[in-house]
Amino acid sequence: MVLILKSLLPGCLFNIIGFGSTFKPLFPTSQSYEEENLVQASEYVRRLRGDMGGTNVLNPLIWILRQPSFRGNPRLLFLITDGAVRNTGAVIELIRSQARSI
Repeated sequence: MVLILKSLLPGCLFNIIGFGSTFKPLFPTSQSYEEENLVQASEYVRRLRGDMGGTNVLNPLIWILRQPSFRGNPRLLFLITDGAVRNTGAVIELIRSQARSI
C-alpha cells in the first residue's frame, strides 16, 4: 500500500478507508497529494490490520459515493481486501447505478 501511495501523482486528491464490519476514513474528505498528507497516509496504512470484523464493502462505498467530486479530478477507486465480500449483489448494483460518477 505504501508503494501505491508513493506512486500517486503530485496534486491529485486521495483518501484511504479501512473497512470490515465498520469503516474508518483517514481524512473526512479527499486531500491533496503532498508530503504532509503522504506521511499521514503511510502511517495509517502501516497501522491497518485485518481486524475490523467482516468484509462489508457496501457501507464504505456508499460513503465514498456521497463525497463531493472535484472538477478536473476523476474519481478512481481501488478496492483492496483480504476477505470474501459480503452483499456482493448489492455492491454490484450500487456500482452499476453509479458507474458514470465513479
